[in-house]
Amino acid sequence: MLRSNVRRRGWLPAAAGGLAAAVVLGGLTLAAHGPALAATGGVAAAGADGVAAGNAAIASVDLSGTWTFTPAGRAATTIAVPGGGWYKQGFTDVNEAVYSRSITVPDSGQPQSTWIEFGAVNHQATLSVDGRAVATQTTAFTPSNFDISAYAAPGTTHTITVNVKGRGALKASNGRYLVPDAAEWSEAVPQGIYRSAFLRVYPAVYVSDTFVRTSVANKTLSYDVSVRNTSASSRSVTLTGSLSSNNGTAFSYPDLPSRTVTVAAHSTATVTVGPVAWNLDSTSYWWPNVPYRSGYRAQLHGLAVHAVADDGHTSDATYRFGFREATQNGEYYYLNGVRVNFRGDNLQGADYDRIDNGGKGDAYDTLPGFRPPSSGNGGWPQTVDN
Repeated sequence: MLRSNVRRRGWLPAAAGGLAAAVVLGGLTLAAHGPALAATGGVAAAGADGVAAGNAAIASVDLSGTWTFTPAGRAATTIAVPGGGWYKQGFTDVNEAVYSRSITVPDSGQPQSTWIEFGAVNHQATLSVDGRAVATQTTAFTPSNFDISAYAAPGTTHTITVNVKGRGALKASNGRYLVPDAAEWSEAVPQGIYRSAFLRVYPAVYVSDTFVRTSVANKTLSYDVSVRNTSASSRSVTLTGSLSSNNGTAFSYPDLPSRTVTVAAHSTATVTVGPVAWNLDSTSYWWPNVPYRSGYRAQLHGLAVHAVADDGHTSDATYRFGFREATQNGEYYYLNGVRVNFRGDNLQGADYDRIDNGGKGDAYDTLPGFRPPSSGNGGWPQTVDN
């Protein structure tokens, strides 16, 4: 059985909850390097950078860098954000701390919505603007997003603070943690703000999310588009879409129908587009690298979503996805109609958090084998050959 302890969004490390999650296809074995084998019904489309958050932003300010950091009961110092969180940076006995820095809100020249977006905060984060509390969110290894539109007007400068309680500050009377921390036995699980930090500006009405459903059996594509309306008035929004190849391979893509949805003030509405016939051959599918080929890149596709509100303002978002379908029939599993065997072990990511790589902790964001491939990072090729 393939055990999953997923802590990363948009891209999965070499193993979905273990050192090696292997696929046997046509008698060959390889490691599975993506979410395509983990689900059966659909895939949350990733943005152009592999992360859906912020895709429709019309302005984005990277807040990574040096923040003021004040552990509870201690003097203020500094810390790197993201930097892997406070444990990785040597604050190994901290359970609660306050992060702070100044921000200036971009002015888009149109009605806008302003958000502070963190890639992940472990675990409870209370964000304030100039001392005014905005909201509290309790999360584990997932994004934390805060709407600060009512607290920070376009073109103004403010101080934001984030009071973060780590798992040590969130315990029940019996000593058990109140948050899912993945591995309570590991001292090096990331704490604090340990992934990206952005200030993002969106149109007042914008595409906030997209979920793509692909069916190899039915040869169809459909997708759910969520539209958020942060204005004080109801809006009618017309959605159109188009497809493209993410790898440069030419395909004769189907046309996508338009949809119109009414979104009430200060709310989000979701509309489904499709199913649309996918009359492309198997070269358009996502396939694992079997047999192993150096430099192989799976076929991915781009989905561009365009929204036009009845006041004339627009929103655009682009996503990438793989066309694939994983199914189970009795005791057998299939990928795109081909029988496969899933093999995995139970070595958790928290084991890797204990590796001292410039400090223990946050292995998924700092160790080469878990990072996206790049010219300077070849990952761990031996996991493919294992």
